[in-house]
Amino acid sequence: MFSLSSPLHLHAGVSLHLKKPIIFRTSNSFRQLKLKPAATVRSLYNVFENQDKPKDIEADRKMKEEERRRKIGLANKGKIPWNKGRRHTEDTRRRIKERTIEALRNPKVRDKMSEHQQPHSDETKEKIRASVKQVWAERSRSKRVKEKFISLWSENIAEAARKGGSGDVELDWDSYKKSKQEISSEQLQLSEEKARTREQTKMRTEEAKTEKMRRVVERKKERQERDERGVKTRKPKQNKENAIATSRSKLKNRLTKIHKKKTSLAKVAIVKDSIVSVAAKLENLDLELIKKERTRGEISLADQIQAAKSLRGNDILSRVGLFAMKSMDFD
Repeated sequence: MFSLSSPLHLHAGVSLHLKKPIIFRTSNSFRQLKLKPAATVRSLYNVFENQDKPKDIEADRKMKEEERRRKIGLANKGKIPWNKGRRHTEDTRRRIKERTIEALRNPKVRDKMSEHQQPHSDETKEKIRASVKQVWAERSRSKRVKEKFISLWSENIAEAARKGGSGDVELDWDSYKKSKQEISSEQLQLSEEKARTREQTKMRTEEAKTEKMRRVVERKKERQERDERGVKTRKPKQNKENAIATSRSKLKNRLTKIHKKKTSLAKVAIVKDSIVSVAAKLENLDLELIKKERTRGEISLADQIQAAKSLRGNDILSRVGLFAMKSMDFD
């Protein structure tokens, strides 16, 4: 209807936008006004046109800014911002704080912030809290009732299926629960028995300890009594004990001399026997070596290794015999 480049804002609250449906907003003074054909709207526009010029300029500026921001948003759609995941530095935080304080000093900014809704009072917060609690309590109660109904329904169906009809056999579905109860009862009994055995062992150990202490005390008393008796009867026997000790020492010396003579003769006999045995072994070794040299080409490697081991053992025995001969005392 109108060829205007910007939306119209009238004092009567009528706003017109191009390429959009016409929206009529009336203030308190024009709420009872009945909208009439386009001529009435045109006449209202002519009356208030001169007074609405600054408002039209401001609205045009706002609309241009919104359009600019919308285009920027569409252009940046799907792109990752350059500062995503980055934190402000200390210098940047300081500058933001200074600019915020400076902006809050501006009366226009303060007026704009005062237009916004104020925070709730304590009374309003308490009312909101009570209403929210009531709503959630009702929801949780209804949820619990539903869950209880479903569980009872499923349990009844399972019980009916377990019992079956008149001609069916009753099933044993609760065997797991029964076995669990039996196991728990057995575990309780075992724990009680273990506690009883523990108490009994403690009592036995205490009794054994007391008995041991009693025996120790009795032994100490007996030892003291023996010592007292020995002190009384020890003095007259000292001379006799000294004479017996001297006679025993003489007898011991004589026996040691006789024993030395016997050991020397035995060593000589042993040495003679060892020399004879070593000579016989050496002769046997010579014969064996001659035989092995003849049959070496026919014997395998494993047999040769075994023969070398046996020769080594015989050599060790001969060395042991010679060492024994050298270490003998013929005195």
